[in-house]
Amino acid sequence: MQTQMRTPPDIIIVLINFVTGLVESLLVLRVALRLFGASQTAPFVQWVTTTTDPLLAPFEGMFPTSQLEGGLVIDFSTLFALIAYAILGYLAGELFLMLRQFFSRYDGWEELDSGLDNPPQPKRSRERRSRRTK
Repeated sequence: MQTQMRTPPDIIIVLINFVTGLVESLLVLRVALRLFGASQTAPFVQWVTTTTDPLLAPFEGMFPTSQLEGGLVIDFSTLFALIAYAILGYLAGELFLMLRQFFSRYDGWEELDSGLDNPPQPKRSRERRSRRTK
């Protein structure tokens, strides 16, 4: 089985998807820990909270936090942030693909690309061409 070497544009798409997935995973973890009433003094819970606080800063106070019986918390701002970051990651990936397609017409990326858009055409040998012209 042959593995194809990834081109720089492909690596950027993989990086965008990785970062988006990492952000989404951390936010889901935060929602689950708060929903199930995890102790805020536990080191892991503190780490998740301090790691995700900067991600939630733009959404702070957007929605009220609901507290259920038994200390369970539903943080609607974090749920909204999950949706917003998923959309943002998707749009960033699509924008990059559109820019790659646009600029591939003007620079050398089409030679580096895996050739999925325009597969290489087989070249005819001189013998074939000479037979057809006779």
